[in-house]
Amino acid sequence: MLLLKASDELHHDHFISEATWSALRNSFTEKQCMDVVFTAAQYTQVSMILNSFGVSAEDYTPAYAGSIYKIKKPDQLVSKKAGEWQTYDIVFRSARFEGGTKTENARITVYHNGVLIHDDFSIPNKTGAGHKEGPEPGLIKLQGHDNPVQFRNIWIKELNLE
Repeated sequence: MLLLKASDELHHDHFISEATWSALRNSFTEKQCMDVVFTAAQYTQVSMILNSFGVSAEDYTPAYAGSIYKIKKPDQLVSKKAGEWQTYDIVFRSARFEGGTKTENARITVYHNGVLIHDDFSIPNKTGAGHKEGPEPGLIKLQGHDNPVQFRNIWIKELNLE
């Protein structure tokens, strides 16, 4: 119910209230409340929502904004300053399975602030704290990490990506 409340707040108010963030922090571990979008519950996406503006390319690790967590940095670094709205357009296709055997990796294309940062990238396995890969549909989660974070204008559309 708590995640539904957060989702409703995002839909109606374009942000999650401090009271809801507090309840989320009381219900989930710090690790679960990372500033990250979890895509399909197996892949700690893409996109660490982390103040990454001004981080040099040499210091940029696959944990900063736009990264596929612990796997790949974005192809271009395009974060805006803290306090400015960041945008992400994400097309994700989950891994394919036949009879419980993985036959194809998950794939993802991401535009960050209008710039292509991942182009049909093959995600070899689950990332971070995501659930084990499997043929069942997963969840999409938005979580915070004890920092003020706001989300707005979230669109989820099922696509035929065979």
